[in-house]
This record gives sequence, C-alpha cells and structure tokens, in this order.
Amino acid sequence: MTKYLLHIITFLLLHSWSYTQELETTFSKSDVLIGEQVELIQKITLSHQIDSFPAEVWQTYIPTFTGELATDSTIYPLEIITEARDSLFTEKNSFIAQRTYRVIAWDSAYLVIPPTPAILGDSALYFPPALLEVNYPESVQQSDEIKDIYELFEHFSFDENKWLYLLILLISLVLILTTIIWIYYKRKRKKSFKIIPSLSPIEKAMTELDKLEKGQLIEDNLKEFYFMLSFILRTYLHDVLSFNAKESTTVEIAYFLKNKKVKKEHIEEILTLLRQADLVKFAKFRPSLEDSKASIEQVKEIIMNIEKMYVKKQ
Repeated sequence: MTKYLLHIITFLLLHSWSYTQELETTFSKSDVLIGEQVELIQKITLSHQIDSFPAEVWQTYIPTFTGELATDSTIYPLEIITEARDSLFTEKNSFIAQRTYRVIAWDSAYLVIPPTPAILGDSALYFPPALLEVNYPESVQQSDEIKDIYELFEHFSFDENKWLYLLILLISLVLILTTIIWIYYKRKRKKSFKIIPSLSPIEKAMTELDKLEKGQLIEDNLKEFYFMLSFILRTYLHDVLSFNAKESTTVEIAYFLKNKKVKKEHIEEILTLLRQADLVKFAKFRPSLEDSKASIEQVKEIIMNIEKMYVKKQ
C-alpha cells in the first residue's frame, strides 16, 4: 500500500509543478493487459511557434521503473513498436508540439515513466511522470471450487475396492517388467546401431520449418503455429550466435544482435517476425492465411541471410 501511495503522491506533485510549465505526459489508457498496445503522448503548449519537438527521441524502448523511487528501482524496458510521431499545430490561440509513441508491455507491473527533459531556448523543463498499470489476462475461473486433498479421498475405501487396488498393482508390475526387458534389449542391440551424425543448426531449422509447413497447425491453431515458428527461429539464433535467444525478450534479442554487428535490415526482419508472433500469442492478433504461410518463407530467408553473412565467416 505504501508503495502505491508514494507513486500517487510523486505523480500528483510533479504533475502539478509541470502543469505551470504547460508540459504533459499521458497514456491513451491508464491500464492495459500484457501484449496490449497503448499510446504514450508527450505534449507541450506554447505561446510561440517552434520548428521541432525539443526532446530526445526514444528508439527501441522507453526506460521505466517499478520501484518506490527512481534511484533504487528495477528498470523495466517498455517496448516501442512504431517510430515516434511528431506533430506541430495550433489550438485555441496556443501553439502545440506533440510526440506520440505506440508501446507494448510484456510483463505485469505498475510502470512509472520518470520526468524527462525538454530544452526550450536556454531553459530545461521536465515532462511530468506518467503511470501505467499492466495486468495479466483473466484466464482462471474464480468460481472454480478448490478442494482439500483429503476431501478427494474422503469417501474412498480400499476395503470396498480391493479389486481396483489389485488391478493397479498388477498393471504396475507389468509396466516395471516391460521396462526392464526393454532396457535389456536396448543395451544388447546398442552396438549394432549405426551412429547417425547430428544435424547442423540450419538443417534442423529447415527440417522443422518443412514439418510446420506441411502440418495442420496453420489452419487448426494459429497461436500454436506462431509459437512454433518463433521457437524455430529463436533456437537457430541460439545455436549459431551463442546466446540465450530461447528465453530472451524481443528487446534483449535486438540488443544482442546490435552488439554482434548484425546489419540493421537483418535485425529489423527478425524483430518484425518475432513481434508478429508475440501479437498473435498475447494480443489476439490474427493475420490472414496467406500472410501466415508467407511467414514461413520469411523465416527461411532470415536463416539463409544469417548463415551467409555471419555463420560462415566465423
């Protein structure tokens, strides 16, 4: 409770101070679900005209914090999915400079954008902080009754169900015996098996993509289809570029690829595919069947580019 009160008090004080300077920071919605897009708007009201928006542009993500104070907080990267859009116009005899970002969050939290500077002439003013609440989707039915484990066996009597007990015992013995026999013959025939060389990362990726293309997931379960497509690409990047792409966020993958000096156009191709998969998995986005089929070819092209440009040079 103290944490939320500190957020609210800090927000109100800084907001009232910055209002006299006519700077505003707002979200198009105050609370969103994980994977839901929202707009962040920075607005300056002036009595005179300026040529451009007087603040630094965020590129890949916006650094927000989730702690009580900005100095001891955990930084949370709020991902930017489109470039900043600037607009200059007049409104009620005032000149307005406005910048709009479209952003998306991938974890639940109370996010606070700290005060950020704007340079107007020789003066440094600050946009007030903004608060965004990110929540999990409601996937659990609250009305489901939770029962104690003892209740499940309260009316079960082994004396009254001896035949069932004996049947379970017999099945267990058969399974144990079958397992012992299988292990014995496996060890006995192990020497007769030929060692099959393991596939290279690109061979594994192309094989899995071919299976995905011939399967029915693209028509039966689009969410699972994009999960597998993203997993194949992440696994390939994990194997050939030696980083934990399987468990990294899209922002972390972008940061690593830049450090690996991967070309900007190749990074954008990878991020576009991963973002589309994230939107299908978390934001209920449904691309057309043609676009979904084309995404398989896009992943193949990405893998071939990485193989030619970066893998063979190592």
